[in-house]
Amino acid sequence: RAPELVAWAGLAPRVDTSAPPRADVHLLDTSAAIDGRFVELVRSGLLPGVLALPGFVVDELQGLADAGDAAVRRRGRRGLDHLDVVRRMGDVVLSVDEDTVPEVADVDAKLIALALRRDAGIVTTDHNLAAAAELRGVRVVNPHAIGERLRLPVAAGDELALVIERTGSEPGQGVGYLDDGTMVVVADAADDIGHTLDVEVSNLVTTAVGRLVFARRR
Repeated sequence: RAPELVAWAGLAPRVDTSAPPRADVHLLDTSAAIDGRFVELVRSGLLPGVLALPGFVVDELQGLADAGDAAVRRRGRRGLDHLDVVRRMGDVVLSVDEDTVPEVADVDAKLIALALRRDAGIVTTDHNLAAAAELRGVRVVNPHAIGERLRLPVAAGDELALVIERTGSEPGQGVGYLDDGTMVVVADAADDIGHTLDVEVSNLVTTAVGRLVFARRR
């Protein structure tokens, strides 16, 4: 047994296969375990409920962790490390589902079949698996796609041509908007309403009510 799997010795299966389906169960696939961004979703409460780990996914990760190729071995061990981080979170239910879905051979097909059987979602960064699952009516959480949606459209130092549409809440400020609706607050631009200014992004802030970009005239 690989040393990385020792931590799993005490993690007994906790999914009751006779229980009614739960809408808040998500099955984790190998790609998401290795990618690791699901950990932040769990930590931030964006992935609530039960995170169920199919036994065949654990087996696949163990196979990768035991591989002869060093790069493959690192990927498998990284996936196991991410799972161990989540396992140690006190307010998260991480369970192992030992249903092997013997009637299906392919791992991705097993995952979809198990999700349909459990009325569960799938957490994956595999585009093809996500597309196939959604076609079959399985809800999919893709940590990579979520990260892209949450990522601010600009970065500090970026230069923009911005139409100043109104004054800001502080004296001298002018306000414009990016194509996606993100507000850009520009210092010393209150007298330029209706004009297009060349500005440089100086700071980015995510607040409870949305995203704000602060900029200065170039």
